[in-house]
Formats: sequence, structure tokens, C-alpha cells
Amino acid sequence: MIVHIRLREELQRRSLSAHRLVQEAQGRITPEAFDALASGKTERVDLETLGIVASALERASGQPVTATDLLEFQPEAALEIQPFHWDQIKQYTDSEADDFILMLKTLRDRDRQIEAARFP
Repeated sequence: MIVHIRLREELQRRSLSAHRLVQEAQGRITPEAFDALASGKTERVDLETLGIVASALERASGQPVTATDLLEFQPEAALEIQPFHWDQIKQYTDSEADDFILMLKTLRDRDRQIEAARFP
């Protein structure tokens, strides 16, 4: 699961500036920290900071703020692993790579033996 901080989007949606939010935080978070959160440069944020941002956003906009207003959850893309086709070895090598081809064939034979032992 990937989590994105949506502070910039919320500031735009509520027609607020980062400067206004810094004022509402009353010195509990630096302008640089707000800028890092709003620009997406922050990779992690602690819950206290998130609470301060939510409170400042709520006071500045007069609207309630929820965790889903500030955080977006996205599933990670699954890696798609393609099987190697042993019968296409020549396609990936040149004519001078006979030793490499022999090694790959040896590995192929070993893989087949392991597979046969695992799945009799």
C-alpha cells in the first residue's frame, strides 16, 4: 500500500494558501515543514504533525477534516514476472558465447531436476 499526502489538493479545494495554514498552526510547525508536506517531498510524517496540520486546516477553512482528506491510499502495482523460455537461448546471445549457452543449459537442467523433485 502506498500513501500519498494530499495537503496541496486540500489547500486548493478549500481555497487556502500555505501561508494561511502556517499562521493557523501557531508556530507548532515550521513553514518549511508545511512546504515539504504540500509539495510531496515528505516521505513520512508522524501522527502529531498530521494532527496539527488537520487542526490548522479545519480552523482555517471552517470545515471538518478527516484522515482521508489528507491521505490517499493506493495499492502497489504488482510485478509481473515472465518465465524465461529456455528454448530461446540463442536469441539472447551471440555466436561467440558458447560457454555462456552451456552454463545456461546446465542451469536449465538443474531447474528441471529441482522441479521434478518438488512436483513428482
